[in-house]
Amino acid sequence: NGYTFNSAILNQTINNNGALEIIDSSEGKNGMMIVTEGITIFNSKGATLKISTGILENRTDKVICNEGNLQIDGGVIKGTKNGLIYCVYNTGNVNMTNGTLIAKEEKGGSIESYGIYNCDNGTVEFNGGIITSEHYYGGKSYGIYNNGSKEIVINRGTIDITEPTFYGNYSYGVCNASSGKITINSVEIISTGRYITGIINSGIGTIEFKRGSLRLSAYWG
Repeated sequence: NGYTFNSAILNQTINNNGALEIIDSSEGKNGMMIVTEGITIFNSKGATLKISTGILENRTDKVICNEGNLQIDGGVIKGTKNGLIYCVYNTGNVNMTNGTLIAKEEKGGSIESYGIYNCDNGTVEFNGGIITSEHYYGGKSYGIYNNGSKEIVINRGTIDITEPTFYGNYSYGVCNASSGKITINSVEIISTGRYITGIINSGIGTIEFKRGSLRLSAYWG
């Protein structure tokens, strides 16, 4: 608790098949798990994973690969590398009420970064917290990306897709790219960049937007 744990285990550092809670009981809540090889946490089908406090950082692969039930109530989930980034790769059920997801591609290249990537029969409820996704140059950034057939419900929270440079980045707050449905009851999407889109439906599914705030500012270098 409060310590930094470094791991370079191939495949997964933690494979959860039961019930697991990640919590840092130290006063500063600044304990870290830094992974430089493989997935940080693989949450198996039928398992339950709860993230309460602490910092999970992955510098080479997915931070969390979820096939079961994932509850995010706090902490920081951070993906940082030169390449494809997933903070949460989901085929199960995700409920996020608080905490921060940071997908940060640091060196550039035509590769994507995702805060939450939902696919297959996965479902997501975004009920609070902050999702940040950024790309150094030449790639695409997504806050929440749906490539599944089920529903994503966004009730509140902030998605920040601000880009750090003026290069040819493409940034999307919420993207529905499949047959699923996204319901937005309330959300705040923030972005400053060159090619920015708050909400996009690029598949055969639907997006229902009820209420929210889009603060998008485009610039040209």
